[in-house]
Amino acid sequence: MARYRGPGGRWRGILDVSATLALISLAVWGVRHLGRFDGGEVRVIDGDSLIVDGREVRLHGMDAVELHQTCREPDGREWPCGRLARAHLRKLVRGRSLTCRTVDEDRYGRIVARCVTDGGLDVAERMVRDGWAVAYMRHSPLYVAAERDAREARRGIWAGRFTPPEEWRARRRVVHGGAAATGDAARMPPD
Repeated sequence: MARYRGPGGRWRGILDVSATLALISLAVWGVRHLGRFDGGEVRVIDGDSLIVDGREVRLHGMDAVELHQTCREPDGREWPCGRLARAHLRKLVRGRSLTCRTVDEDRYGRIVARCVTDGGLDVAERMVRDGWAVAYMRHSPLYVAAERDAREARRGIWAGRFTPPEEWRARRRVVHGGAAATGDAARMPPD
């Protein structure tokens, strides 16, 4: 037995269906357009972070040596591997457009994404393969083979000795009295 809704009942049902369809359309649009974005202007922050079309992006699946990190030659001499990692990423993206697909958001509010150049180059994979970053196994096994290749060929940081970036950051927090674990410092991303 159907219930009488009165003269406005039919319109209310139509409005409910229309609103539901509009929300579904908006969600589909968001997944397509917010999950994937193309970079007009690209600016490199360090070896694994960039600004793409005004968005701060952390490259997924890899961990580059930190900007202020140093590495050691086999004879013990230090060299600025963090600055060279940033320079290498700049070289990879210079004059190119990037297409990035959002994978996640990190605890600092940065977009974590896989980014590919207009020529089809996976930027994170190339940084690992060229020896300027390690595969970030805790987040993804994507670049394990690239890391093995760089290590065996002794490219980039693998040419000498270095502290893994995650370990370097942890040691730095301890040296600075654990300040990175409290207050504003906890919300600031590493170099």
